[in-house]
Amino acid sequence: MFVCYAVDGTPPTASECNGGVLYLYGPFSVVGVHTSPGNADFDETLKSRDPAFGVRDVHDVTVLANKHRFDLERTIEMPSNNLSVIYRKISS
Repeated sequence: MFVCYAVDGTPPTASECNGGVLYLYGPFSVVGVHTSPGNADFDETLKSRDPAFGVRDVHDVTVLANKHRFDLERTIEMPSNNLSVIYRKISS
């Protein structure tokens, strides 16, 4: 499953992923620190529209992914202060 720029605009819940890889792309914070001032501003804008929205922290997303049997495989820095965050389904 590939999710691009959707994690920040939705409440933190998990969707069913039928495949073995979950690939997230977009702005994230890392251990509570935004990757740029622009991402911090974007986070505030989203939260002003709805407190459930906002830039997600990689740690928080990983905790949620783990609950659904996904392990963090890799985080890759991307252009424009975005991240690719890749999870792999844990084998039964």
